[in-house]
Amino acid sequence: MLANLPMRAEPGPIDGALPSVLAWLGVAGAAGGFWWWVRAGSRALRRKGSADGQAIVRLSSQALTPHASVHAVRWNGEEYLLACTSQEITLVSRRPTSATEDA
Repeated sequence: MLANLPMRAEPGPIDGALPSVLAWLGVAGAAGGFWWWVRAGSRALRRKGSADGQAIVRLSSQALTPHASVHAVRWNGEEYLLACTSQEITLVSRRPTSATEDA
């Protein structure tokens, strides 16, 4: 008797949700690809800068007050001691980097 009843199949919840799931997967994949592309580009720039000796390397930092600090950095074959506040940056000292410190 059931075989003679007219049946109409309606799309189930998975059939109707499949296009939206695929769309979200596509968006997530595109976002992941964009993130990877940006990270790969920044890594390449860092490698290029460090190969030229042009990369700025922070050697040490010390907070003096909540709005003032000093930083020791190495750049272009020299070391700099910088005093930083919320309003300005002052060069306190600079010296050439010796060959043994570069390695």
